[in-house]
Amino acid sequence: MEEARPKINFKRVQLEQIFFKDSLCEEFRSSRYPIPNNIRLRRNLAIILAFCELICCTLGLGLYIRRRSRLIIGLIVYCFVVTVFGFRAKVELNYCKLLAHACMSIPVIGGFYIYIMIDNAITSSNHNEGALSETFILLLTSSPFLGLLIMGCYSCALCILVDEELASRAQA
Repeated sequence: MEEARPKINFKRVQLEQIFFKDSLCEEFRSSRYPIPNNIRLRRNLAIILAFCELICCTLGLGLYIRRRSRLIIGLIVYCFVVTVFGFRAKVELNYCKLLAHACMSIPVIGGFYIYIMIDNAITSSNHNEGALSETFILLLTSSPFLGLLIMGCYSCALCILVDEELASRAQA
């Protein structure tokens, strides 16, 4: 008689794709707890959005070409610096850096966007027949800053998730 061999079961395991895994901060890289799936997915999306932020910073030059103001070119340079800082914060998943990126991007870029809209409402002029209106051109050229504001809000949401995860790890 033949001996009964143990049955071998194969299990499919999905590999977790995480961008720049070696660059994670110490709390997530060498912790005994794995990085939660929702944070992993949002971090990966935030890294992809950081490249979109760079594109929006470059597209912001359209407003500078339209207005020719030192304030606008200063804001564009500021946006580039904040975007590079934010990219590093998202790659490391460092809470303090994510919070600093959100605090540097949301109020400044959002305030500037509101300033542009108020300035347009006050200084709007008559438009010529057959030409694009000044308001439409302003909305088109300032839309990259609206995109930067929305991506800054996403960075703030990621910061809140990291804060909740670190708080739950501290309780455990």
